[in-house]
Amino acid sequence: MKVISYCLSVFLSLFFAITFSSVSAIEIQPELKTYPFLWINNHPANDSRNTNIYAMFRYSFEIDDPQSAYIKISAGNYYKLYVNGHYLGRGPVRESAPWYQYDRYDLLPYLKTGKNVIAVQVFHRGMTNYMEKCAVMGLWVDGLIQDKKRAVSITTDVEKWRVRKDNSFAQNTPHWSDAIKGPAETTNWGPGPQEYKDMRQHLPNWTTLDYDDTSWSRPDIVNTDIIFYERIIPALRESHFSPGEIMRTGEIPAPYATRVEIADRSRSEESFAVKFMDYPIQQAETVRFSNTGNILKEDGLAAKLHIPAHKAAYLQLDFGKQVKGYPRLKWQHGVDGIVVDLAYSEDVLMRERPNTFFERTYTAGQMILADGPQTYEAAFLIHSFRYMGLVIRNLKDEAVNLKLDGVTINFCTYPVERRGTFWCDDPLFNQIWETSEWTNRLCMSDLYEDCPRREQVQWVADAVVEANNNYYLYGDYALARQFLLMGTHIPGGGLPSYIPNSGLWDPAISTYPMEYVRALHDYMMYSGDMTTVRTVLPKAEQIIIRLLQDIRDGLYMTDNNRQLFDLPPIGTVPLFKAFEYGSHLHLNCHMILLLDAIADIEKRLGNTVKSNDYITKAEELRMHTGRRFWNDELNYFRGATNPAKEYTSLAFNGDAVWSGLADQEQIDRMWPSLFKNLAEPKTGISSAGYIGSFYMMEGLFASPSKHHGHISGFYHNYYGKMLKAGATTFWEQYNYTENPENKLSYCHGAGAHFPFFAGREVLGVRPVEPGFKVFRIYPKTLHFGMVEGKVPTPFGDIAVNWHLTSAGMQLKISVPEETTCELIIPDTFGHDTIPAIEIIDVQNNISLDVVTEKFTELFPYEHKPKAGLRLSPGIFKIEIRY
Repeated sequence: MKVISYCLSVFLSLFFAITFSSVSAIEIQPELKTYPFLWINNHPANDSRNTNIYAMFRYSFEIDDPQSAYIKISAGNYYKLYVNGHYLGRGPVRESAPWYQYDRYDLLPYLKTGKNVIAVQVFHRGMTNYMEKCAVMGLWVDGLIQDKKRAVSITTDVEKWRVRKDNSFAQNTPHWSDAIKGPAETTNWGPGPQEYKDMRQHLPNWTTLDYDDTSWSRPDIVNTDIIFYERIIPALRESHFSPGEIMRTGEIPAPYATRVEIADRSRSEESFAVKFMDYPIQQAETVRFSNTGNILKEDGLAAKLHIPAHKAAYLQLDFGKQVKGYPRLKWQHGVDGIVVDLAYSEDVLMRERPNTFFERTYTAGQMILADGPQTYEAAFLIHSFRYMGLVIRNLKDEAVNLKLDGVTINFCTYPVERRGTFWCDDPLFNQIWETSEWTNRLCMSDLYEDCPRREQVQWVADAVVEANNNYYLYGDYALARQFLLMGTHIPGGGLPSYIPNSGLWDPAISTYPMEYVRALHDYMMYSGDMTTVRTVLPKAEQIIIRLLQDIRDGLYMTDNNRQLFDLPPIGTVPLFKAFEYGSHLHLNCHMILLLDAIADIEKRLGNTVKSNDYITKAEELRMHTGRRFWNDELNYFRGATNPAKEYTSLAFNGDAVWSGLADQEQIDRMWPSLFKNLAEPKTGISSAGYIGSFYMMEGLFASPSKHHGHISGFYHNYYGKMLKAGATTFWEQYNYTENPENKLSYCHGAGAHFPFFAGREVLGVRPVEPGFKVFRIYPKTLHFGMVEGKVPTPFGDIAVNWHLTSAGMQLKISVPEETTCELIIPDTFGHDTIPAIEIIDVQNNISLDVVTEKFTELFPYEHKPKAGLRLSPGIFKIEIRY
């Protein structure tokens, strides 16, 4: 195997012609058409009679020896599909009106000769929340079944379908959260009204073949104008997850024991979810529990509960870590009319009882038992929590005996497998990596979600960070591709702060359109899918044309009310009325990075004139920004140009570094000054919030290695504190331990960014050409002495193993087939001499001497000698000695 030593400045300027696409692209032609949806009435979608309503549909047919069968299906808002009693899946993916997705299923494995039945449960929210417009109502299907003799079409034919309203779900229930804009009747933060289920009204066998639906009604047709296209991402994965511990049992005294508070949905603040926090919980005296350990699993062995008349039992479970999905209770024996209030919490700082109410959300539900065995699983309202509380109320005049077989959650997330790995000789950072992975997994559903509990919304900046984590954790590209294509569904040069978007409310955060364009560049480099890049590029160019209009007097300046992307721990950064501060540093930095990104995209697509124009604009903006924002007296970059509104942030100074504003001297002055502020806070200087810390890390890793101690210190101080406090996911604001009242979300994907930096910076692997056709390995050692891990790519996993020795460093690297590795020898050893390098081709056990050279041009902040070499596919051991 041939190993070539050559000048790094030359080989980094070479670009390969990329034809590889790791993701099959779907060309979406926007065509607004009218589609017939089936529903239980023809009232408008936003009519109060259609608010928080569930319906059951059945379609019976006969076939002879089926040969092939498929169905396309969608619904507003959600559906669950069954064939002959077998559960097939749920959907659709959330979208921005008028765009809508349908799913496709293969029915053949579930069909048989003779009579068959398709059953569909549909939920319609009946109100606009800020992430989804109330645009589609009912059920749409289009399928074809072929047997030996004929083809059977399955359509929205009202004569063949039967429908019934599902009366087991209460309609007038409290909201999940307070209103965002307008009356609480119609708008709210979270997914929708709380789910209250009356098992006495439940039809347990309605999805099966033998159920008699002759008394059901024929549906109505609701004609809806939408742009339909097939689902891009795979179906979500569902699996059962059991709690790990029974934290507490007890009883609720009078008058709370018999208080059943189903409030009007417009008065969420009076729902039982809030009052639950006030319930006194006592040791069980009259209530008796036995075999409670059987609650922790569904195995046919039940816990027994004896509840006297007008008493209430209390049970609290700990799932061991935060989970996400649909809670499930299996009763071996229930008694008609027993009320079970369910409460969910992720608040690890309040373990006494589930904290059901914080940050304007009310995470709770309710079920009423029927007689006999029964199983309840939340239908469509997904919950994320660690702790689950049950108040089991006996409203009867006599004692009851119940048997609870198990409490689990149908764990539901995006179906990824962990391909990226990371291990180092610091146990805390291994725990940070593991916790970050779990956090990101919980924030991946049918969209990149900012948090799985409160909002479940795909904010643009959060999605960009989470996609970067995904590339290094799982090597998945479909979810990021969907995010980018959803952006193209927004007309014109604007882009909302979150996608999908109902148009109801948008803070119009100025950096988010910029982040969307940069996300396109990230996607190109990690996936190599140039077809999607070409599809999204016109939207990116529209955004840039719009943004360039706001460059005035050499700087980017906008009149938006909310321009800032960060929620830092110290409240000095202006979240509102940001236009009063003049031009902001971070907006200009992100505009520079956007122009760099679009210039590279255009160049790789052969659009040289456009690329050169963007490069010129980036350099002009970089020159003006660097000159206007540096404060020579305070030793850092100011946050804004208005001297009367002086502020800055570690995050924004990080932007100044990785956007290329700062020179070596400025970097050496600013980081000591700014990090000193963490110990001795000064007015007007903020740390970095959950997203801002990502950009701060970008700046620190781009700085000379002598500043990398701040990286280790930051993760130790803040992420270590969260873990010490009991975190199993990372939080939206990591200073909860210092200010427990400042509660937002205990699981926030964009805050769990260590896997990205572990893979790109510590292992040192990043693409140089789209899809990792050419990739670079340049490890940043931080305080570690030994590191190993893998980075997934479309060509296979790149494995890196390095450890420091008394003489230098030893590396072991695997280079996948059809790729080329550009290895840069780290400069973290403090030597001024060029190292001796010995490379052994492990596969052929050939030892080669390599001539090293000095490279400085591409690393403006680091002036020590560099050694670089190119490696062909294979496995290599490398010895570096000084």
